[in-house]
Amino acid sequence: MKSILPALVLLGTVVQQESSFTGTWKFDPTRSAEERKAETGSVTPGAGMIRDRTRGTGSSSVRPSGAERVQPREGGQGGAGAVPGPISPYLRPPAQVVITQTDSTIAFALPTGAIETYRIDGRKERTEVPGADPIETTARLKGGKLTIERKFGSVGTIKETYSVGSDGKELIIELRLTGSDIGQPIDQKRVYDLVPRS
Repeated sequence: MKSILPALVLLGTVVQQESSFTGTWKFDPTRSAEERKAETGSVTPGAGMIRDRTRGTGSSSVRPSGAERVQPREGGQGGAGAVPGPISPYLRPPAQVVITQTDSTIAFALPTGAIETYRIDGRKERTEVPGADPIETTARLKGGKLTIERKFGSVGTIKETYSVGSDGKELIIELRLTGSDIGQPIDQKRVYDLVPRS
């Protein structure tokens, strides 16, 4: 008797497609938010962004109750409040970012002309900063999410988690700043839209 066998059998194997972050992404301030929780548990405005105090309707999961809607800051050094100097630029979302991803690296081209490139295997990289502690950075791509963590010596740590929406047209960045010099943690949620290719 002739047996019928499946053409292909996968046993104990899960194949997971990693997200692609490659593309040009434009910041959407109406769906982005920043919050800083005081010791009482209430939400107070965070630092490092220009704030649009006009409340919109929007999704509460994107803009929590009590959080400020935010807009990108182009250049300038003010507005960072009590956040230490080496950290404050990272709290200002670029208006647009061009991301190029390969099998081993991811690169961010910013409006200032700067390009930041990271290995995505979790390897620690060290950047010397004149007059400040070195910045230790790790980047790891796992489970469709990219996590970048920057440690600014004893000053504080910024952790960013990147994910792409199911339709591939929305980039969400969840940022948390912690550290003894910061006080209470600062959380940001940044939403970027994919710019169609011309």
